[in-house]
Amino acid sequence: MKRNNLKILLLFLLLISFAPNLLFSQVDTAWVRRYDGENDLDWATAIFVDNNGNVYVTGCSCDTLTDLDYTTLKYDSNGNLLWERRYNGPGNGEDVPYVLFVDNQGNVYVTGRSDGSGTYYDYATLKYDANGNLLWERRYNGPENSWDCATSLFVDNYGNVYVTGFSFSSGTYEDYVTLKYDVNGNLLWERRYNGPGNGYDEANALFVDNYGNVYVTGFSYGSGTWYDYATLKYDANGNLLWERRYDTPRNGDDGATSLFVDNFGNVYVTGYSLGSGTYYDYATLKYDGNGNLLWERRYNGLGNDKDYAASLFVDNFGNVYVTGYSLGSGTSFDYATLKYDADGNLLWERRYNGVENDSDYATSLFVDNDGNVYVTGFSKSSGTYYDYATLKYDANGNLLWEIRYNGSGNWYDSPTALFVDNDGNVYVTGGSYGSNTYFDYATIKYIQRPSISEEKENKIEKKLAKKGDKIYDISGKLVKEKKLKKGIYFKETEKEMKKILILK
Repeated sequence: MKRNNLKILLLFLLLISFAPNLLFSQVDTAWVRRYDGENDLDWATAIFVDNNGNVYVTGCSCDTLTDLDYTTLKYDSNGNLLWERRYNGPGNGEDVPYVLFVDNQGNVYVTGRSDGSGTYYDYATLKYDANGNLLWERRYNGPENSWDCATSLFVDNYGNVYVTGFSFSSGTYEDYVTLKYDVNGNLLWERRYNGPGNGYDEANALFVDNYGNVYVTGFSYGSGTWYDYATLKYDANGNLLWERRYDTPRNGDDGATSLFVDNFGNVYVTGYSLGSGTYYDYATLKYDGNGNLLWERRYNGLGNDKDYAASLFVDNFGNVYVTGYSLGSGTSFDYATLKYDADGNLLWERRYNGVENDSDYATSLFVDNDGNVYVTGFSKSSGTYYDYATLKYDANGNLLWEIRYNGSGNWYDSPTALFVDNDGNVYVTGGSYGSNTYFDYATIKYIQRPSISEEKENKIEKKLAKKGDKIYDISGKLVKEKKLKKGIYFKETEKEMKKILILK
């Protein structure tokens, strides 16, 4: 027993001394899948993972005869390609999807902009079944046969499909246009929004709550205020309930990029806003369900220059997470990730400056049920130019791991989207320069392998029930009880010795 005790304690000391970061978690690459159409431009824009671990990716892929097409892929959990579907619009030109959604039945929805026949660009929204069969296609051409571009999509629990974006109209330039389709693709309503400045109004984000209320935000040309955030709330029938505009005291350039609505109907918006003496700042707002502004928080980075919020998430406790890029002090642009509590108090700020002290741009953010924060983006590196750089922080903002991906072409790799499934697997996709293939989709699945498990009591009891597993306390004593007290234990399996932290 003394020899066994010594083995355990020595292992514990080695873990602490030589791998402090690994005490919390490790990350491994499960698989990388590259998609190359015709050795030309292929760029993934969105990702979704269903409850069975199937991975869906969409983006644009260049074809010699049809130019850029929507190209949507479905992989199984092991990265095997199940199907590929291409969509070429009637104009035989550029078709670029921006967003992807998968419902609980496995139906796949894609929307974006598509070259029409004599209509310039139209919204083009597609619905596939789980096997990749096209169920319906709906195109939206605005009143001027001009530029119409869908930017965001949401599907509610009844299968209603909501799409927003912007559409050109004579005399009002670009307007928000929000559409609602039923499960069969029948158009239920269309709503246009023209801001007070009668100029460019572009919707960037959409959310639908459990009551069918529809929220839209973006940027809108104001009357003497240049561009403002413009956030709208419609009821389920498309009636406008309220409109809220946000303009800084400088009457400068303000644009919302991301939107979230919590279970209490509070509305969160973030984006970029021209500050007074600070150039562009993050500006994050919280409204209640009636559109009353509860708080506003601005973030000016170390460089007192451009700070651009790209992504927003709100957890079940009302904590608000924002990420984007921010000019540093001597570090060019860095990732800048913030966590606020429900009252808008800043809990922590974390900046990520990559290996070259150069440009690092966060593009997407995800928060899991344990409050762990995942951020991805592209980061400058010597010899490889830009790489995917994906980070994980714990709920207190401690960096648990960082992993980088350099594509086969050793040049420009830029992720656009991030997803974390219920098992903690992390998925990233985007565009990656290939070796003799120009740009490809590059989709990655990462697996997390904890070295210290923070386990609930019921999970430990299940582990003790496994034949051959042994649990030791910190002194090296074999523990036979199933009800464990709070503390540090070691689990021994046939393959490894692992430290376990019991929380009660």
